[in-house]
Amino acid sequence: MKKLYHIVNKSELETILQTQEYTPASLGSEGFVHLAYYEQLQAIISQFFVAATGVCLLEIDPNKLSFEVKNEAPVGIENDGNLYPHLYGPLQTRAVCRVYELTIDSQGNFQEDELR
Repeated sequence: MKKLYHIVNKSELETILQTQEYTPASLGSEGFVHLAYYEQLQAIISQFFVAATGVCLLEIDPNKLSFEVKNEAPVGIENDGNLYPHLYGPLQTRAVCRVYELTIDSQGNFQEDELR
């Protein structure tokens, strides 16, 4: 299975990684954690994170997740015909295999710098 990705604020990163499970607000409000495949990141960043600072990207090994991941129509963005992965439970931090800091320009283009 392909790697999964989740975007977080850098200010929350250490707290997230020091826990066994990360429960973002979307799990309570929508019932799942928003994830993406790498090729979907550009569309997400262009819509929600243009010129944002202090943004990190968690790379996730789906084989280390304990909860179901479903590929579904997007929520919160225009339906582009792609299916996006949604995690139906908290994100176990043991599944995070890499962390990147993102540099995002005013056009929504991004570069990753590996932090760990």
